Amino acid sequence: MKLNEATKVNSINDEYIALVNSEGHPLRISKADLTKIIRDNMPVATQTQKGLLDAGSDRFVKANGLSVSAESACIKLYSAIGRTAVTAIVTTGRIEGKTCGVFLLSFSMASNGYYYGFVKKLNNSGADATFYYVKDGNQVSIYIVSSVDYSITHVSPLLEFGNFTYHLKQEPLPEEAVRIDVE
Repeated sequence: MKLNEATKVNSINDEYIALVNSEGHPLRISKADLTKIIRDNMPVATQTQKGLLDAGSDRFVKANGLSVSAESACIKLYSAIGRTAVTAIVTTGRIEGKTCGVFLLSFSMASNGYYYGFVKKLNNSGADATFYYVKDGNQVSIYIVSSVDYSITHVSPLLEFGNFTYHLKQEPLPEEAVRIDVE
């Protein structure tokens, strides 16, 4: 029988799959072994190349949210020690009829303790928020205070590198907090 004469199937219910080698001889391979061979020979997906996504990949965006019922609640977003870089989309606001404020948050810290923080509001409407940082030696913490009560705050990381901790929990704003200008 020729390969083009074989019955086409869309699912395999048997443990083994029949194959024909380059010389026309029949072969059989288990589904598990065939899957392993395909995975071993398929390239890993990148921005420029199609392929399989590595199981340990961090390319999945993991958004985390927090619902806060207090007025002008302060939420601790991140803390970092030493060499760190974080960029994230932060949304905050109410669900019922009011557009959320959308912000791009980026901060980094060098191993020598030099800190840089940047916040840009990405939409003209919606809730406003104030961002703060607290720096203590080679440790920095980032906070947000939404302009609305009963807010929903979400953080979707775009880049997270280094020695950071993700908090997203309500905490009092420390007295030594420094406001980050929102552009």
